[in-house]
Amino acid sequence: MKLTRLNPIWVLIVLSYFFIFVLPHKSETATESYVIYSFFLNTILSSYFIFADPRPYSLNKIFWLFNFSFLSFIPVCQYELKVIPWGNNINDSTYLIANIIILLSFIVFKAVNYFFSQKGGNAPPAVDRFSQNYLLKFNNQGRVIFLGLCALMVAIVGFENLWIRSSMREATENSNNTLSLLFDQLLRGCILYYTLCAVVLFRRRQIGIFWFTVTMILSLLVNFPLSTARFYVAAFYMSLAVAFNSRLFRSRNGFTYVFLVMLTVIFPLIGLARYSVDKINVLLEDPQSVFRNSFLAGDFDTYTSFCRAIQYVSDYGTTSGKQLLSVLLFFVPRSVWPGKAVGSGAFIYGQMRYEFTNISCPFIAEGYINFGFAGSMIFIAALAWLVAVYDNFYWRAKSFYDIIPINYYAIYYCVFLGLLFFMLRGDLLFSFSIITGLFVAGYVFNKYLVTKITLK
Repeated sequence: MKLTRLNPIWVLIVLSYFFIFVLPHKSETATESYVIYSFFLNTILSSYFIFADPRPYSLNKIFWLFNFSFLSFIPVCQYELKVIPWGNNINDSTYLIANIIILLSFIVFKAVNYFFSQKGGNAPPAVDRFSQNYLLKFNNQGRVIFLGLCALMVAIVGFENLWIRSSMREATENSNNTLSLLFDQLLRGCILYYTLCAVVLFRRRQIGIFWFTVTMILSLLVNFPLSTARFYVAAFYMSLAVAFNSRLFRSRNGFTYVFLVMLTVIFPLIGLARYSVDKINVLLEDPQSVFRNSFLAGDFDTYTSFCRAIQYVSDYGTTSGKQLLSVLLFFVPRSVWPGKAVGSGAFIYGQMRYEFTNISCPFIAEGYINFGFAGSMIFIAALAWLVAVYDNFYWRAKSFYDIIPINYYAIYYCVFLGLLFFMLRGDLLFSFSIITGLFVAGYVFNKYLVTKITLK
């Protein structure tokens, strides 16, 4: 490849990494040198494949953005500073094993994704039938349902608790599991689906500006960025930005730049909403500590959790699929299934007798803790297939219609962009339940709107 074709941002990343981490590094052992070089190689590859994807945005880009930030670049900063989330008892051999597995996962993902990307057909997916009927129900029954769901959310939480996450959490902490499930998935999934459809229909000039404005105000009100979990903030606002199809998101790397800014600047600040107002004021007295605590502590503990998973399997062996079974049967209550596994992050750190166990566990580690090295590669291969098929489907549809069609899978794709990043960070038990819950809620709403009205 000619040097003129290389993205200048990628070249800057590689050169900065080399002169900051590789060149001045003085290794005490050969293993430590291999760790630094393997971090360097993984950073080069993951950042390269971000910019190699010609599409403005895609699930493929999300995969490489995650690996660049959470499994390559940020971890080497933690390694060099000798500040590892949740303790420093990880040896260089474990780091090297983790980096080799991550490198091999890159190879598997790229090979499988490339193979299935080439097999995509050229026929565009059909839009939902009964489009006129859909618009009629969207503007009548759908409007009533949307207003009712927004009102229900305000009633559950309280208007005064809609603005900051700590207040919302206090307002809902006494709710039972059924109410929490309804609140987090059914209500949010239906509201998000209706809002995205409103964006698409408005851009097609099929609904008026007044109702579109009302829809957006209500939807933003019940999904205020400081009051909701950051994974949902990403899914909600990213999906709206993609559906609006702004000029920035039509450029090749606009989405990438926005995503990296959100990840490194916006999300650490939004994370402050987890605390009380008094504690937020204390933290803001030292703004640098906000970002330092984010990058060197729990927000970026993903790589550390992968290393812990490797250590756990080395000491105790794999779970032989028990964690995966609990993921697939997440809807079964623990009262019915007492032996149901907890999330993999909580499981690993619980074995280490950590009191705090609300800790991430990346997708690659989920495969490892279930079936070892082979499990990681199988999980990554399955994900590569899903990413290739879904990317092909969406971009064929969008390219053919020059806009997102009123097709549920095309609309949900916008949401899945943010949810995929959430799933890759883990843990899988929680993320899979959220992904499935939002999908099912929106799907049911969609099926109701596309059902043909039968006149009696």
